Amino acid sequence: MSNKIAFGCSHTYGIGVQPDEAWPALLGAVNCGKPGCSTDYIARICEEQIVEHKSTIAYFFWPDWTRFERNDEQFMPATHPHMYKDRTDKWLHDNREDKIVKIENICSKHDVLMVSMYMEDLDGILDHCDRWPLGTDRSHFGPQWHKWLSDIFQVKQSFKEYEKTR
Repeated sequence: MSNKIAFGCSHTYGIGVQPDEAWPALLGAVNCGKPGCSTDYIARICEEQIVEHKSTIAYFFWPDWTRFERNDEQFMPATHPHMYKDRTDKWLHDNREDKIVKIENICSKHDVLMVSMYMEDLDGILDHCDRWPLGTDRSHFGPQWHKWLSDIFQVKQSFKEYEKTR
């Protein structure tokens, strides 16, 4: 059993690539990615998954800020026609950040090293996002992109481990 676990949306789940090509597999992590999910979903399931898998390292590739849970199994991007009309951009941003703080507290409580990033973080690292290699579904990214993401996660993990020793 792996002591590593990964959370996120379809980019984590690995739509467009084979399961062994998805970035969690490249890191040797249990893949808890779920297509279309939000940080609400991750905050709801992560503690149980961390405990079940006896995880010591958790990777998070945060879903888009426009996503939130309408109920426990229905994910609503803010552009969805049935979204709550009273949800503002500020509410959506704050909701995601509030859930991330909750997840940070869960990781801290269980002494889990938390390594995370947003899609936006990649813009400054991987140039020309319009040219990132696509996967078989032509909407998600391909094996090379997943390799790049796993490499970036490894660097971030190494730095977090270094910070803990200081």
